[in-house]
Amino acid sequence: MHKWIAIVIGLLLLASSSGCAPTLEPIRRRIEAGNRMMEWGLVYFRSWLREKDGKYLNLARHQTAGAVVRFFDLQFELGHSYPAFYIIDRRRREGCRFLREIDIAAARNGVELDDTDREGCLK
Repeated sequence: MHKWIAIVIGLLLLASSSGCAPTLEPIRRRIEAGNRMMEWGLVYFRSWLREKDGKYLNLARHQTAGAVVRFFDLQFELGHSYPAFYIIDRRRREGCRFLREIDIAAARNGVELDDTDREGCLK
């Protein structure tokens, strides 16, 4: 009887501990999704530079802001102990700088942006 109790407790401990540690594959996919959003932001910004159409600047800002929020949420969930924390932090800060650049370009060229929130960036 004691043998079965030990086996059940062992299985319960194994099941509960496996849920605590984040697996690398979903984290890697989330980082890649944020990177793709940043890349699309850059593509739209370059289109705006060529065409000077405000919709491209809004799209660039939307994609970049989404990437910044993704990176910020990922950092918050993982904490400093995750090996790629500082890589994620660098990408988030790059996104914040790019958002600032988009905001400055919009102000200089009279483009009204749909959203100017900088969630995930330090004020």
